[in-house]
Amino acid sequence: MRGKTRHAPSEMSLIPATFVRLSGWAAADTPAVTVSARRTQTAYLSTNARQVDYTRRASLTRAAGIGLVALGVVTSQGPGYAWLLLLPPLLGTYLSWASARALLRNVTPREPLAAWATRVGDDAQGRLAIDVSGTTEAIGVLLLLVLCAFGLSGTEAPARLVVTAGAAIYVASWLCAVFVDVAWYNPDEHFPPPLEWLRAIVGPVGALILAGALLPTARTNTEATSILLLALAVASTQVRIRETDRLLAEATMVAGDAELKGRTYVTCELHTLMGNPMLSLRRELFRGRAAVPDAFDSFRQVDAALRETLMLDWSNAVTVDWPGTLFGSLRQIQGAFGCRIAFDAPEVLSMADRAIARLVLDDLARNAAAAGSSRVHLSLSINGEDWVVEAFDDAPCFLPGQWLQIGGGLERLARRLATSSGGLRLVEYEETQGADGWTKCVVAQWTSHREAKGQG
Repeated sequence: MRGKTRHAPSEMSLIPATFVRLSGWAAADTPAVTVSARRTQTAYLSTNARQVDYTRRASLTRAAGIGLVALGVVTSQGPGYAWLLLLPPLLGTYLSWASARALLRNVTPREPLAAWATRVGDDAQGRLAIDVSGTTEAIGVLLLLVLCAFGLSGTEAPARLVVTAGAAIYVASWLCAVFVDVAWYNPDEHFPPPLEWLRAIVGPVGALILAGALLPTARTNTEATSILLLALAVASTQVRIRETDRLLAEATMVAGDAELKGRTYVTCELHTLMGNPMLSLRRELFRGRAAVPDAFDSFRQVDAALRETLMLDWSNAVTVDWPGTLFGSLRQIQGAFGCRIAFDAPEVLSMADRAIARLVLDDLARNAAAAGSSRVHLSLSINGEDWVVEAFDDAPCFLPGQWLQIGGGLERLARRLATSSGGLRLVEYEETQGADGWTKCVVAQWTSHREAKGQG
């Protein structure tokens, strides 16, 4: 393998004395309300908890808007079909109210239509899916604009303005209900980019549609000014959407800080109770590792899991599962040898593959650090049905076979995996070339376990 050139990671990929890349955590002074910052578990749970009460209050707001429209139609003695145009928005508002009322009381609506709409709404909760009441209200928005623009053209200005004000209330309330829905904060839901772009400008777009539909019907400057003010009120829904996102982003940071404080308390107690006993046990097993190699490897797994748990208070983005796995042991190597370690972790591994990766990466990092490396870059990736480990370092090169010595950790692991995972297939090393300072790359791979196949 000598003489080959591998694509080595750049110096910028290494972060001295930190594991920011390992955890995926990036701190910020103020929350940037991007799509990823908005879709957090805290935001999702918060909006989900208040969704029913918000729907009930919003439906009452839209009912008030319909009431103003009806008042304007009555006082202006509008055409009979105006009442037909009011039926869809009234029906959608009723379905929203009935669904929220039933969920608050934990009962099923008696009316068949409301019961059906509630079932469909429950299935669509938190997802990008069609909702009966929301769809009916969307049709109602269009019909209200038609009513304002064409249905009352022959009536007096005060009545038209009352109808326009009611329609503006309905439109603004509906926009807020749709674009502050719990689905927009669900971490597991992903909307198409055009919908995200629309959400970012929906307030001004709604105001332009309202003004464009109604301004041509204005007969006086005063009426035109009133329509523009109502359109401005609709545009202000964008502020509501943005501030809701910002508030939930702040809540996520506050909840994260509280979680870290709780983690700190637990890990401090754990360290106090188990730190010294684990150190003594490690010394005993290390002295007898030649006689009981499997017991020593099992202890390494337990010790690494303990260290990973102790590192949970470093960042609330670090989990026990992954990429929290390896976190503590790699950080221990980094501190003990004074080298810098970076780790590119995949998102998904099976439990069995995590255990293998912990041992393989721990040995590769420890061997590189012990050989005098000042920096180590580890990567783990899936290639077909194989997990492939690459370990770059800048320690002096060694003789082929030197690192796979009989009785060593990797050699024992390779023997144990010979029957269960198709063996640990090892490339001795490949010398790297270039101005980045890397001297070699050690490569290992094993067959992924069944539950991990197709993942990564």
